[in-house]
Amino acid sequence: MRWSLFLLFLGLLQSCSTPSSKETATTTLNDSIQYWANTANDNEDLPLKERFALVQRAYAKNQQVSNKADQVKNLSRISLAFSELADTLNFKKTNKELMRLAQAIGDPIAQGEAHWDLGAYFSKKQPDSAFYHYKEAYTLFRSSELGDNADYPGRMLLAIASAKDIVKDYAGAEKDIIAAIEELKRIGANNRLFRAYNQLGIILAAVNKYDKALEYYEKAEEFIPYTKEHKQDNYKLTLKIM
Repeated sequence: MRWSLFLLFLGLLQSCSTPSSKETATTTLNDSIQYWANTANDNEDLPLKERFALVQRAYAKNQQVSNKADQVKNLSRISLAFSELADTLNFKKTNKELMRLAQAIGDPIAQGEAHWDLGAYFSKKQPDSAFYHYKEAYTLFRSSELGDNADYPGRMLLAIASAKDIVKDYAGAEKDIIAAIEELKRIGANNRLFRAYNQLGIILAAVNKYDKALEYYEKAEEFIPYTKEHKQDNYKLTLKIM
């Protein structure tokens, strides 16, 4: 009798410590969706048709995900991939869906990412709209626990500066970039500082402050080693041209 009770207790322990097959299947599905969306977004060597097929598959499979938080996380990547592929119709559709779901479950980071994507979409067409969405994203990020995404506010300030640069608000752009640099330095995001200093150099060159611009280009060069290795030669060449 005691042996039977022991086996029953052992079985209960195993059932508590081992993930269920349903949980494992859900994790595998979410991993697959993320992989398809990321591959469609990042892999420019793939034929365009294959990239479209991957992100479409990711979207279709995401409809089978029951957990809303997982759906939101997946939609954020899917929306970005549609944007990268210039699929305006599907981008707007998934972005709207992402915004609605993120708001419903109280996920300000996902809401911010949705605004970020819209800002990027409008950046060259409607700078005022881009500025609005970047500001919304910045506000949401500033009030959130960002964890691994601690560089989001600094990156949004750079995006806001770019929107101001387009409409020739150079003073405003300079102010935002300096604020971004302070923010990125504070969190030790050295990989983002090349772009920040380079952008500041471009702004100052636009208002004929060439000595100061050169100073910031030289500062930007110091941070090239912190950027992605495959882009470093390009960055060096860019600075030499300037």
